[in-house]
Amino acid sequence: MATGIGNAVLITVSIAVTVAMFLHMRRKLRSAKDASSDAALCFEEEDKRRNGGDEKCHKSGGLVCFDGGEELRLESLLKASAEVLGKGVSGSTYKAVLEDGAVVAVKRLSALQFPASRSKAFDRHMRLVGRLRHRHVVSLRGYCNSNGERLLVYDFLPNGSLHSLLQGNGGGMRSLDWAARKSILFGVAQGLNYIHTFPARPALVHANVKPSNILLDERGGACVSECGLMRFATNIQQAIVPQGPRCPPELFLDGSAAAVSTASASASSGWHGYAAPELASGAGARATQESDVYSFGMVLMEVVTDHKAADGEERGGGGDDETMGMVKIGMMCTAEAPEERLRMAQVLAMMSEFM
Repeated sequence: MATGIGNAVLITVSIAVTVAMFLHMRRKLRSAKDASSDAALCFEEEDKRRNGGDEKCHKSGGLVCFDGGEELRLESLLKASAEVLGKGVSGSTYKAVLEDGAVVAVKRLSALQFPASRSKAFDRHMRLVGRLRHRHVVSLRGYCNSNGERLLVYDFLPNGSLHSLLQGNGGGMRSLDWAARKSILFGVAQGLNYIHTFPARPALVHANVKPSNILLDERGGACVSECGLMRFATNIQQAIVPQGPRCPPELFLDGSAAAVSTASASASSGWHGYAAPELASGAGARATQESDVYSFGMVLMEVVTDHKAADGEERGGGGDDETMGMVKIGMMCTAEAPEERLRMAQVLAMMSEFM
C-alpha cells in the first residue's frame, strides 16, 4: 500500500512538473510573440514617421484610393467615356467621364516600360505619391496594379499643358503676358520644392520635369504631374533622354520636340531634351533632385525666351532686368556639375524677387 501511495505521489508530482513546464513555455512563447508584434509595430511606426505619417488610402474594387478618390471604382473607370489625351513610350493618357459626371485623367502604363518585376516597389512609391497634396502638384486619387494592368487616376486639369502653349495651341506663349509666364514658372518651382522637401526616405525625386508634365488648372496655375514615375521605367534613357541632334519625336513621352537652351546646352554634346547630362551616361543612371533642378532650368529658359526647340526663333520676354535675372537663375540651375546647381528652395528665394 505504501508503494501504491508513493507511486501516486510520484505521478502527481510528475504531472505538476509537466504542467508547470508547459505553462512556463507558453509564457515564454507569448512573450516572444508580443515582443515580435511590438517590434513589427515599432518598424511600422518608424516607416510612417519617415514617410510622412499614416497612409490615408483604402482598396476599392481593384483600386487603391487616396484622399479625394473614395468614390472611384475600377468598373466605373473601365466603362467610362474616354478621350485620348496623349500617347508615348510610357503609356496612354485619357480623359475619362464617369457615370456620375465626374471627370478624371487616367494614365495606362506600358507593360513594356513598367514590368511586373518591380511591382512591390511601385506600390510603395504610389502610396507615397498618393499622400502628396499641394496646390502646384497634380493629386493622384488612386491607382490599380494587378493582373498586369497599371492605371493611375489623377485630377483632370482643364487647360492642357505647358507643352501645348509652347507649341502654339490656343495662341501659345504669345497669348501670355510676362506676369503669367512668371506665375507659371513660380508655380512649378513651388511644386518641385514641395516634392523635394516632402518627409520621405529616400528623398522624393520627380525624375521627368518637362512641359508636357506641367499642367494648367482652371485659373491658369501650373501643377507638376507624374512625380517619380519614370524612376520605374525599364529604359530611362529611351524614355527621357533621346540621343542625337534631331531625335524622332516618337521617342518622347508625348511626341513633343525637346527644348534646347542656348545658354546651357552644348551643341557638341549630341543630347537634346530637358534631361540633365548625367542621365545620358548609360545604364545605371538615376534621376536625382539635382537633375530635377537642371530640367526646371531648361523649362525656365524656354518659357522666358519663348525659344522653341531647334527652330532658332526667339520671341519676347519681360523687362530687361527681370528677363536677365530669370535667365541667370536658369543658367545656375543648368550648371554642368550637379553639385554646382541651385536647390529648389534657393530658386524660390531668387524668383520671389521678381514676383
